[in-house]
Order: sequence, then C-alpha cells, then structure tokens
Amino acid sequence: MCWCKKKRKSECVKEDREQIEANYKAIDVLAVLAKEDEALLASLEELQESLRYLIASSDGKVKKYDEKIGELLGDLKILLAKKGTDNKKETESLLSSLRLCIAERKAKTQF
Repeated sequence: MCWCKKKRKSECVKEDREQIEANYKAIDVLAVLAKEDEALLASLEELQESLRYLIASSDGKVKKYDEKIGELLGDLKILLAKKGTDNKKETESLLSSLRLCIAERKAKTQF
C-alpha cells in the first residue's frame, strides 16, 4: 500500500528515491566535518556505500526508516559541527544507530 493516499505508487517510489539520495549526499557533508578523523571517515564511507544500494519503496514503513536515517544524519552533523571529532562516545552511538536503522530498512525491503 502506498504511504501517500492520493499519490500513485510511482510517485511514492520517486519521493523515496529522492530521500535516499538526500541521505547519501548528507554523508559528503559529514565527511568534510570529520576530515581529521580517519576512523570516522572510514565509517562514513561504509555507511555511504550501504545507502547507495537501498531499494526505493512505496511502503510507508520503509519511508519512516528513510526519514529516521535522515534525522540521525542530521543529529550527527550537528554533533560534529559543535564538538568536532572530540566526542567519540556520542559519535559512535549515532553511527551504531545509523547502521541498525539501515539494516532494519534493508530487512523490510527484502523479497
């Protein structure tokens, strides 16, 4: 079932694809903020690779995962902008949450 009642399934899939692309591009901004931390850059690259191959869907539950991924990326951007790469514990916590959310989303789109 399409998560947008008045929109066709193809429009819903297109919007989800755009959300996935926005999340993918958000990693580039994070990489600039974390340029001094090689381990964090490697983790971000791994996340970006995971986001690249997500399958767009018209399912509302999947859309919520994409929105949550975007929110977590935004939280990570705020953390890095304010505190830099100094706060490893919070950064790792957000990265773990992102990995978990991506894995749950992938599980929802498995056939």
